[in-house]
Amino acid sequence: MKPTLVLLLHAAFDRSRISTQAAWHRWCLDEDLQTTDTTSLRLMGLVGRNLARHGIADVDLDRLRGLRRHNFVEHTRHVARLAPVVAALRAQGVQPLLLGPVALGPLAYGELGPRAPGPSILLVPPASVPTCVRVLRGLGFGPEGQHPPTLWRALLGESNLAEQGYADALRWGHDGVTFELRWALASTHIGPASDAAVVARRGPFTFGELVVDTASAADHLLFTLLQRNDEPDWIADALSLLGTTIDWSTFAAEVERRGLGAPVQNALRYLADEFTEHDITVPSLLQGPPRPTLLLPHLDGRTPLDAARVSARFVMHRVAATPIVQRLRPLLRPAWRLFGRHI
Repeated sequence: MKPTLVLLLHAAFDRSRISTQAAWHRWCLDEDLQTTDTTSLRLMGLVGRNLARHGIADVDLDRLRGLRRHNFVEHTRHVARLAPVVAALRAQGVQPLLLGPVALGPLAYGELGPRAPGPSILLVPPASVPTCVRVLRGLGFGPEGQHPPTLWRALLGESNLAEQGYADALRWGHDGVTFELRWALASTHIGPASDAAVVARRGPFTFGELVVDTASAADHLLFTLLQRNDEPDWIADALSLLGTTIDWSTFAAEVERRGLGAPVQNALRYLADEFTEHDITVPSLLQGPPRPTLLLPHLDGRTPLDAARVSARFVMHRVAATPIVQRLRPLLRPAWRLFGRHI
């Protein structure tokens, strides 16, 4: 991650006035609020709130407050467009779980303004994916990006994406609103019963016209840590969630059950080493040697033969999505059709 982004994260989350002011001033030496990149702008709402919390005067405070108001307006617009989608799914008997920026606003940040807008995530049971696809198609939504031709029937709602072994999520967009439809909290577990415990811990979420359920703070934290990448959003979400009440026994049990100790431990240790003022410690239940992360769909609720078929499709679609295979698609299409027919 760029050093300037790390400075902004310290300016947004450090708990002492001195370190917050030092990080912000160091960032201002090389960067400017009016000309900085869009990734840095996503953190400015949090930076402005932390500067105001510490009583640090700055010429950019008014602009930073304006960014928070802008974030709130964008979240409100997103919720207004997402509410009919959730209502349509619930009318068909699908009860999605809301994840992502809107859900994290009240839960982790205390308000919607500081968190930068982004696509929401709707987590649904694997068996309900065809119903969801048909509902989304009826509302005018379409899948974004390129997908293997063998998924066409699934994208029409005629077969089940989750049974095709197609990763664990698909992004949908229409009329200025984008969200992600997921059928697994973690890509290593996409069986019918993989997220049953997560669903059992669901709680209500209401904002404006949006009435939906959301996951617990522990499950939000697990999902956030699994999104670790070179972008700063996952760090902001994780640090905010770590400031809430986390049921660590439930969290550790879920990590152990899924065999995700390695990525979770690595993510928590990175946060603990970089953001020392937060006193982040890896829970004692996670201190043992981590089990290896599974690379294929899990057996939860599946027969061994069914799991083998889904795993084969999972590998095929992962391979088909690589740039090299995309370029060679005209030459490989006959073989793809031959093997796809027998899996």
